[in-house]
Amino acid sequence: MTPLTEAASADENTNSTDDKGNLLNSRETFSKKHKRELLRALTERARQDRCACKDHGAIPKWADYPLTEKHIDAHLDGRRGCGIGLMSPGQSTTKIALLDLDSHNGETTFDDMLLTAERLCAGLKNTCLRPTAFRSSGGAGIHLWMIWDTLQDAYSVRRTLVTVLAIEGFSEGTGGIAAGQVEIFPKQERLNASGPGSNGNMAILPFWNKSEPLVDEFDLCLAAAIPESAPRMAWQVSDGVPQLAQPVHELEMAELAPPDPIEKIARALAAVAPLATELSTTSAATNYDTWRNLLFATHEASGGDEEAFDLFKEWEGQNPVNAGRRPTRATWDRCRDNKEGKRITRGTLYDMAYKLNPEWNAPTADGLPDNLPAPNETEAWPAFQRNTTTGDIKASKDNILQALSRPDICGYQLRHDEFRDETMLAENGTEGWRSLKDTDYTELCLRLERGRFQSISKELIRDVVAYVAEANSFDSAQHWLDRAQWDGKPRIERFLQTYFCVADTPYACAVGLYFWTAAAGRVLQPGIKCDMVPIAVGAQGMRKSSAVAALVPAPDFYTAIDLSSRDDDLARIMRGKLIIELDELKGLSSRDAEYIKSFITRSHEEWTPKYKEWTVRYRRRNMFFGTTNKDDFLADETGNRRWLPFQCGMCDPDAIARDRDQLWAEAREQFKAHGVLHQQAERLAEDEHATFAEHDEWDNVIHKWLREPDFAGNRTPFEREFLTAGEVLREALCLPNSQIAKQQLARVKKSLIRQGYTYVNKRVHGVKKRGFLPPSLF
Repeated sequence: MTPLTEAASADENTNSTDDKGNLLNSRETFSKKHKRELLRALTERARQDRCACKDHGAIPKWADYPLTEKHIDAHLDGRRGCGIGLMSPGQSTTKIALLDLDSHNGETTFDDMLLTAERLCAGLKNTCLRPTAFRSSGGAGIHLWMIWDTLQDAYSVRRTLVTVLAIEGFSEGTGGIAAGQVEIFPKQERLNASGPGSNGNMAILPFWNKSEPLVDEFDLCLAAAIPESAPRMAWQVSDGVPQLAQPVHELEMAELAPPDPIEKIARALAAVAPLATELSTTSAATNYDTWRNLLFATHEASGGDEEAFDLFKEWEGQNPVNAGRRPTRATWDRCRDNKEGKRITRGTLYDMAYKLNPEWNAPTADGLPDNLPAPNETEAWPAFQRNTTTGDIKASKDNILQALSRPDICGYQLRHDEFRDETMLAENGTEGWRSLKDTDYTELCLRLERGRFQSISKELIRDVVAYVAEANSFDSAQHWLDRAQWDGKPRIERFLQTYFCVADTPYACAVGLYFWTAAAGRVLQPGIKCDMVPIAVGAQGMRKSSAVAALVPAPDFYTAIDLSSRDDDLARIMRGKLIIELDELKGLSSRDAEYIKSFITRSHEEWTPKYKEWTVRYRRRNMFFGTTNKDDFLADETGNRRWLPFQCGMCDPDAIARDRDQLWAEAREQFKAHGVLHQQAERLAEDEHATFAEHDEWDNVIHKWLREPDFAGNRTPFEREFLTAGEVLREALCLPNSQIAKQQLARVKKSLIRQGYTYVNKRVHGVKKRGFLPPSLF
């Protein structure tokens, strides 16, 4: 049960308080007609053939009828809540998305919840999304709804929201704000056309129980709506999200394996027959979990075959405890995942069969078994150290190391991905690699302890897992790039002209060659020097960010950052990314020039991960790519060489996605042949920087003053051998000393540097002063 469909409070009073503590009643804040109009924006975009309903104190459930005006009346009157499906069966698109911010046990105050929602609203608005905020039906959380007029790819919507959450320091999950997790709806990227998996998750509509709108009162300052704000309360339609290509490995994982022969399933159930009797002596919870897992595993192995259903009923009939739990046909048809959302597959059944009888699938008189064992399954069982009294395997480091080094024993393959800098695991005999989660340590402990290991501490299993994984390191980025096959057609030299609608110039060609050889270099030689950043300059709506996001093979390899964030936070976000967007150059103006130069030229990041004692040094694997609407952002003359700005037109992210593998493959070949091609881009960029230099109205005033002689007709200020900022402020701009502050001094400094002056420390009449030398001295 998700927070969106939480049970109503025993107190059915819909009163709530505003940010000043005054009681509000959402039923009085908006007229019923206005509420109905607001809800219509959601119901018209939702699934039409059925709805969800929720009674007070009851679990919400799907109904077999469509939503009608009568149901909306009951919802608004507080008699019975209504819910909607965000996607339709057999579809992978949606017009609605939702972020669910929750506090399950009151660990986050509502004031803190509002501040978090404001941060997320700002992050969403920096993309293409326009959130509308409501208090949750339980009153403790906040729902951020987003709607579109056209269908959006659900995968792209979810990945966009995941990226926004990551930028703000959150991840997707049900743990609540205190745990740094926010739920994303829809939860699925595609629904089945019928049967299990065809409904998806429901969302209870606003204005139920304690739900009330939270309006944007003062520039992202959310507050409970008051009557005067009702006329201003309206949905904002979001712009379309960038279309992202779903990674191939995820598509492959989504396809079901063909059913196994019924004879093999029968042999496996026969091998686990002792469990039927053993379960009668275990706790009810253990009994049910094992029964359920075997039921689901049998269903998956057979593809839901009727004969396998009969085999399972025969097996579990041997356990008298199951007499009242005999599965019905409806139970069999609903088999899917366990409570944690992990898919229960035939591997669960076969793993239990192997532990109870290693010869369960051995060759018979009829020939070979249905599946030949992997090579390590033929190895001898390790000589574990055991308790001499009980025969249990001791929970020593050496014993655990031997077990975790054998996927056929622990059930998982463990490896360390140097690109992601994290431990990865996959079920034995599969290629379904994913990041290790905290719950996986518990799963490994349970698997070993079921195999007669003594109780294993989480700290011990964590240390041994890291040891085994690092002994089996690999680099997923290099593995991916090495497999790409180039067709021989050159693309990267004219990359900007083809995909960013840039004028055909030698500079554009040089930037394209630099960017792609540097990107390939960072994959093949981690931390290689790449200290220049392309910046796409163009009007809003040119799809600049979408084009940058399309450069990576999967959304997980892209992110956007704010340069004003803390270094530790940036280091964690940047890990395992191929392309990092400096979106609208956020944070560039809030940091001093020396920090920006240091950050851009850095070859590695350092931070101390959770559960680690020592600082980790991670060599950079990414390339930066800037985007901005401004055309006068270059303020530091000495640091401008780091930037490669270019004026772009309408970008073509779809074409980039289409040719992406070829671009990367060519970049790999060019890098291997020539290294990072930076010379031409660096040389030609000098003539481009003036076009994008920061302009100040003081520049013209100071320029004119520098070239005008004083009243006596003496030499001009430009002819002086040394100038101070104070002299310029007093003489050129006529500011009295009382109005001169650090901000004005910095502004003059930038202006003089733009006009060719050099900032130095110099002794004047024995006194050390800071000032400027004119270009004539050089």
